[in-house]
Amino acid sequence: VDPWPLRAPRLGLAPTTERDVEALWAIWTEPDVRRYLFDDVAPTRAQAAEIVADAAALGDRGLGLWTLR
Repeated sequence: VDPWPLRAPRLGLAPTTERDVEALWAIWTEPDVRRYLFDDVAPTRAQAAEIVADAAALGDRGLGLWTLR
């Protein structure tokens, strides 16, 4: 099964999974990102994993967080 349900020639869009935790955590801890998403408090890696797990549970319904590549 293709993990990227929406594709274009140069872009894929899919619900987040556990594989995305490290990349998202790296982005979410950047000062210019976290000030808008997390009230300027960097999430821990465990918090990022929990956010992704909660969002992944909604993926089958087309909800939650999605990744672009």
